[in-house]
Amino acid sequence: MASAAFLIGRAQGLGVQAPIAQLLIHRLINDTTWGDLHCLIVDLPPGTADIQQMVFALGNRATYALIVVTPQVVAHRDAHRLLHELGRSKAVVLGGIENMADQVCPSCGETTPLFTPAPHDESIWSSIPKLVSVPFSSAAAQDADHGKPVMVTRAVAEQVAAYELVARHIQEALSGGSAERVVS
Repeated sequence: MASAAFLIGRAQGLGVQAPIAQLLIHRLINDTTWGDLHCLIVDLPPGTADIQQMVFALGNRATYALIVVTPQVVAHRDAHRLLHELGRSKAVVLGGIENMADQVCPSCGETTPLFTPAPHDESIWSSIPKLVSVPFSSAAAQDADHGKPVMVTRAVAEQVAAYELVARHIQEALSGGSAERVVS
């Protein structure tokens, strides 16, 4: 694992100009000794800013993408812009993950909607397959804050099932199964 956070202090910001950001991305991805990799996962913030475009431009490897989006319309609008950029970079979109569609009640375990979903005409689900919806859980969030991810604690069955399902989708797509090329 490599992270820009490893290079700065705990309370230090990471506001850098484009040339320094480009150098940082190059060092983190190309200059890190990864060993024998089958796959390199790069977690990017939402949007299509300089950082994302620099990562896509590295282009000497096959690029696959999972789009993670919350249900609200503004998130889907950003995701549409990202899909366009991914299409320009010839990336293969494996599908999408809907994050925080519902909330798991800590008392009864029932799920309830957390956000109003984007209308169909603005949703990305007409462009890419939704692989899974991952519900929000305050218990899992608290565990994660203490360094205990839900896939280790297995405390929230709905999240564990969702992550296992998306892992199967990724494994299938990367082993020659179904993956969709983005069309811009």
